[in-house]
Amino acid sequence: MTRGLKMKAVMNTPLFETGEAVCGLSVVPVRLEPDSRSELTSQVRLGEPVWMLEQGPESFVRVESLLDGYKGWVDRRHFVPVEEAEPAARFLTDDMAGMAVPVDGGPPLLVPLATRLPEWDGRTFRTGGVRYAWQGTVREIPLGGTGAEILDYAARFLSTPYVWGGRSVFGIDCSGFVQNVWAAFGVYLRRDTVHQVHNGSALETLEQAEAGDLTFFDDGVRVRHVGLCTGDGRIIHASSRVRVDRLTEEGIINGDTGECSHRYMCVRRVRPA
Repeated sequence: MTRGLKMKAVMNTPLFETGEAVCGLSVVPVRLEPDSRSELTSQVRLGEPVWMLEQGPESFVRVESLLDGYKGWVDRRHFVPVEEAEPAARFLTDDMAGMAVPVDGGPPLLVPLATRLPEWDGRTFRTGGVRYAWQGTVREIPLGGTGAEILDYAARFLSTPYVWGGRSVFGIDCSGFVQNVWAAFGVYLRRDTVHQVHNGSALETLEQAEAGDLTFFDDGVRVRHVGLCTGDGRIIHASSRVRVDRLTEEGIINGDTGECSHRYMCVRRVRPA
């Protein structure tokens, strides 16, 4: 679908372009408020599309992710408006990190695992009007995968430090972790745990859980944490770092302390559409 740009005046600021844009840098912050000191709530990565919603102070723009519907404030200088929606990316970078080099010159970008490669031709990709050369390995997104394949991919994030709002192997939170893993298999989950708990279908008991199933934990009032069940009584999740711990009906048993760190709530199964 073609989405043309619209021009409007907002809050007596100069004319501002609303419409679709794509991220033009490796990983950029999404903030709670339009202030560079505001809380990091998420991130947008190279080539990911957003819809620009409203002008904020200075260079801040409120956007909505076109991948998962998440909204927040970004610096518009990190984004490139596009006249037409870019084609869906069927390929991802498959190295932990590597350099995307602009073909026509300019500084290279260090991009993390699972960066989108729109218009991949076997050597280059194009996003935001710039064509980049990529010499690393590439992953074609399959429509689903076996439990073993999902866990093998999830294991690539092991020891990634926990960062609130993070969405890459440079730093990640619990919901960003499961979102990254399932996106590599063609399933796009919502951004936050409170929304992911509505993805997929509920299982009646933890005993029914299989590798890759979303396992949620609460504090007695609301869902607070999510990880991926391994199917053998363990869970891989982001807590301090991406790690593997024991999973019981009580919750997550921390392998370092032996204590229950998260109280079990429910388990849900997602599958490719």
